[in-house]
Amino acid sequence: MNPIRLSLWALAVLIGCANAVGAQAPAGSRTRSQRVDPLTSSIQGRITTADTGAPIRGAEVRLSMDGSFSRLVTTDGEGRFELRSLPAGSYKLIVSKSGFITLEYGQRRPFESASTISVREGESATGNVALIRGGAISGRLIDEFGDPSIGTRVQVMRLRADGGRRRLVPVGAGDQTDDTGAFRLYGLPAGEYYLSASTGLIDAVKRDPPVYYPGTMNVSEAQPIVLAPGAETSADFQIAAIARAATVSGVVLNSSGGPAPGAMVNLSSNTVGTINSVPSPQTMLMLHADAAPDGSFTIQNVPPGSYTLTAQLPLLFDAAFAAAQQAVRGAGPPPPEMVSGNFTVGNAAVREQMLNRMPETASMPINVTSEGMSGIALTTRRGGRLSGRIVADAGVGRPLPTGLQVTLRSPGPGGMSMQMSGGSATNDFQLVGASGPSRIDVQGIPDGWAVKAIMLDGEDVTDEAIDMTGRSGLLRVIMTDRLTALSGTIQSNTDSRDHIVVVFPEDATKWTSPSRFVRTTRADADGRFQIRGLPPADRYLVAALEHLEDGEERDRQLLERLRIRATSVSLGDGEQRSIQLGVTSR
Repeated sequence: MNPIRLSLWALAVLIGCANAVGAQAPAGSRTRSQRVDPLTSSIQGRITTADTGAPIRGAEVRLSMDGSFSRLVTTDGEGRFELRSLPAGSYKLIVSKSGFITLEYGQRRPFESASTISVREGESATGNVALIRGGAISGRLIDEFGDPSIGTRVQVMRLRADGGRRRLVPVGAGDQTDDTGAFRLYGLPAGEYYLSASTGLIDAVKRDPPVYYPGTMNVSEAQPIVLAPGAETSADFQIAAIARAATVSGVVLNSSGGPAPGAMVNLSSNTVGTINSVPSPQTMLMLHADAAPDGSFTIQNVPPGSYTLTAQLPLLFDAAFAAAQQAVRGAGPPPPEMVSGNFTVGNAAVREQMLNRMPETASMPINVTSEGMSGIALTTRRGGRLSGRIVADAGVGRPLPTGLQVTLRSPGPGGMSMQMSGGSATNDFQLVGASGPSRIDVQGIPDGWAVKAIMLDGEDVTDEAIDMTGRSGLLRVIMTDRLTALSGTIQSNTDSRDHIVVVFPEDATKWTSPSRFVRTTRADADGRFQIRGLPPADRYLVAALEHLEDGEERDRQLLERLRIRATSVSLGDGEQRSIQLGVTSR
């Protein structure tokens, strides 16, 4: 895990615990006995091959609920399985078999979004899955002297829409070369892939920069490998000496102007180029260094390119902080007289002091040439602070939903996400900010509710990035239960009717990531679909597709192609519309 994210996560956990302390049941309240589920549900199904429909013996079928409840069975000679004595609930079903691509229930192709299986008490559900035969890429790596490159990490990658941009993202677990320099990457679906090889330390953030097949450090010169369904292809290449890699060095200073020993420094690639005639792909290279006692840092083996350099001061886990941690994790609320160091341990006081101890951060863009960069000075600043409240829109008569979480998210490279929302009856919350542009996100919204607007000091920032570095503000999150609804049916000549429906605005400025104006849903077996809670807009475009990768609806290139073929529809405030769609080609 990225050390920046790790420290922020640790602090967020403690603050969450402090919030939980304040939510203790009042003294003397009576607890109700919980009803025990009789475990009378079951799920059965059949696992077959996608190409011939033949049953697959010995396939592993894993069942999970909320990432914790897990059961595992294997299929019989007819490809059948059955999972009995289950509690009622919604499950994920994951199927794997050597020589095939692992798929989840609801996926007809890899990388698609999956579906859940819901069962009630005493009911039985069916979960059939058709597995696709996997292909493989094998090869041999040699170093600059022609000798086997031993212990080198080889990763297969593919272009994928990620965060609204096309990036090279890893596929599978990768492989490590043996004593002959050989590697083999298997279980791959048909498609176009790129290979990267990295030598150096096992720690991913300290490894040497990758070399791409057929032997270049420049991602724009990488060549694709085309893999046919179930086929195997070879790709031998050489890892040349890292001659063009540079060194980036400088010093991290805190907001007082003094050195920042132990500051965590990250260098995240922004490199934009062209791969296989596809514009604007980005790699996900990240290099890391820790500042020395005098605040100085050095990052070696940096390929030339555009980067974002970030620094974060470490959290101070002193005795006072440890005492507060112990207090908020205790079985009950700590006594108000408990004091440790400069920490007054009480529900509101602990949370407030933890918020004030958020680490300082700094960020700056840099362009690295083959000569490298030196003398960089990063001065950290304390992030901004938001005090907010969740309120109801005019005309809402029922109580606001509980469990809403307000998040401040930095979308850029090396960006941080901080979620520190209060759970009080007044729906108040506190957010301490990441530096640089950030977006406000509301999570945990139940059915029947939507965000109407997010107002910062009276200005609508619902769909805007804000920079809270060194400043504070008042936030109002306005919730509404007056929702739009877009429903319809899909007309198709194929046997399959459960197509993917994509809804996006005609206004391309709203194709941000994430965007509440861009939504997807899967139609049912009869071709029916419904999407609720889209913001009112003059013109939406709607398309039904045979398949869509998870997150691909944020690919601007795909939306541009669909723009001229999609069906147009408008949605007013609280309006309900119904349309008919044909299947749109990609």
